[in-house]
Amino acid sequence: MPSRDEMLETGMTQHRAGRLAEAEATYRAMLGSDPNDADALHLLGVVEDAKGAPARAVELIGRALEIRASPRFLSNLGMALGHLDRHEEALLAYQRALQLRPDYPEALNNLGTTLEALGRPAEALVCFQNALKLQPDRAEWWSNVGNVLLLLRRHEEAEAAYRQAVALSPALPRLHGDLGRALRRQGRPAEAEAAFRTQLALDPTDPNAHLNLAASLGEQDRPAEAVQALPAALALAPERPEAHHNLSTALRQLGQLEEAEQAARRALALRPDYHDALGILGLVLREQGQLGEAERVLRQALAQRPAEIANYNSLAVTLVDAGRMHEALAVLDLAIALAPMDPGMRLHRAFVLLLLGRLAEGWPDYEARLDTTQGRLDQRHFAQPRWRGEALNGRTILLTAEQGSGDTLQFCRYAKLVADCGGRVVMEVQPPLRRLLQSLAGVDTLVAQGEALPPFDVHAPLLSLPHLFGTEISSIPTCGPYLSPPAKTLAAWEQRLPRSDRPRIGLAWAGNPRHVNDRRRSMNFAALEPLWALPDIAWASLQVGPRSADLATAPPGLIEDLSPALSDFAETAAAIQQLDAVITVDSAVCHLAGALGKPTHLLLPFAPDWRWLRKRADTPWYPRLRLHRQDETRDWRALMEQLAHVLRDSLASPDAE
Repeated sequence: MPSRDEMLETGMTQHRAGRLAEAEATYRAMLGSDPNDADALHLLGVVEDAKGAPARAVELIGRALEIRASPRFLSNLGMALGHLDRHEEALLAYQRALQLRPDYPEALNNLGTTLEALGRPAEALVCFQNALKLQPDRAEWWSNVGNVLLLLRRHEEAEAAYRQAVALSPALPRLHGDLGRALRRQGRPAEAEAAFRTQLALDPTDPNAHLNLAASLGEQDRPAEAVQALPAALALAPERPEAHHNLSTALRQLGQLEEAEQAARRALALRPDYHDALGILGLVLREQGQLGEAERVLRQALAQRPAEIANYNSLAVTLVDAGRMHEALAVLDLAIALAPMDPGMRLHRAFVLLLLGRLAEGWPDYEARLDTTQGRLDQRHFAQPRWRGEALNGRTILLTAEQGSGDTLQFCRYAKLVADCGGRVVMEVQPPLRRLLQSLAGVDTLVAQGEALPPFDVHAPLLSLPHLFGTEISSIPTCGPYLSPPAKTLAAWEQRLPRSDRPRIGLAWAGNPRHVNDRRRSMNFAALEPLWALPDIAWASLQVGPRSADLATAPPGLIEDLSPALSDFAETAAAIQQLDAVITVDSAVCHLAGALGKPTHLLLPFAPDWRWLRKRADTPWYPRLRLHRQDETRDWRALMEQLAHVLRDSLASPDAE
């Protein structure tokens, strides 16, 4: 007959090996000999907790504690109480354990977990850090540190903690997922993607890893790959509403709005109070033109979670789309009152104010673009100070381009005003603009992005200049043409496109597909068909990029494709100078034509970009642009039929533009 100590050692060996049934039998045999064996009662309680019976564990460990006060008993009692969500009682158990043994690392770690569950992350962090001082090689504990640092929004420190955890246990899949989450929070989706792929290589059965991978792909503007990553998550966890929500998000990015709506509704069928799914459903409905239903859904989402700032933004955009601008402003003011430091809300309020023509009010909020996640990633960082509009007194200022080429073309006009402040102007622009902008007044040195910069004293982002100069509609600078192509390039295009008796009109029907609003601003080539009925027009395509392939569907010989020769904006400018007019969607082409002073017909979606204001057929930015706006049907073809009538009348009256 084995002794009591031998039986205890056998049971613990079985327990450590995960043979719980054998360990339980051994502990029960010990209690058969001595019902008051504290060790057997305690360890049997630990087995019951591992089996998913924490209430029974609490009872057994409690009996053991009546016999002997032990820090180990108290720590395991706290774990069982935590599994019952009795966190306040668990807190007391861990505190009693640490009174008996202040250097008990497991109790410190478990106390931290309990404090985290009680919503006290700062205190939890201290406990985790103290536990790690005693045992610094515990990967899971480093992960716990990372978790509370994420809660405290100390993302870089969380990343460091997770990297320490990964270094200690690189084969543990979840730790790579933790690292990926910290990287996503810092706006580093490509690095997060790598972490999630490592997690999946170690454990392809984790649905969370598939969901997080899809999210990181979506954040890199790779929605097609995100959609491909989600079926695995749906197969592993078909009842997870998050999987359907993420699918809806990716499908929306692809412009597959009906499918996105279905996925969002599936998420809501699984969890009717899922506010994120309500938010994405509201966006999808808005983009389908179902503004009333979108407003209802978004207000429902806000009723469920009044502090969810993103849904205020979505509701405001919906109201803007419906033309209810002042209601949109009220929603944004409420959101900013709730989160005054949120740059996204202030940026969207800027869009509304600028769209309303209230430029002096809108420009200060527009500076918030530099504080958004994308703005922080995109902006240049220099040791030299930002220029605040003061006299330059001979100093050199660097003006940096930001956002798209169209933005640079629109706002480079401010270079002359900057030069008039008494300094020397260096401007850094996108490489395709360099040759063209050599003609820009006020610039002493022009460099392309990626080239070495000359010395400078202060700097300013190009799109901050309207704010610095206090621009109002009445004071927008340079109303006449302010750019011209290089003389040699223009001469070459004069030979290529000589003047003829037929009006020659350039066409551009799509912008950069990576633009956030491209689905709205670009049109299907087939929508241009009403123009083909106009007689005696020589059509020329200014369309570049993938959408130039649309010309294959045009009637043979109808349109001359200029795209092979449009290698940069200097070439495109020279080509435009040989045209009588330009018809374009809201892309860089419209800004180029406007800066050249070419008569231009700009085709705008029902909800246009802020710079085109509202209910105007003209624009103070470019005097020779004429604006043609979709109505609430959002039908491009109908708009083209209207434009065809306008052009027919103007051709009948040659003096009209």
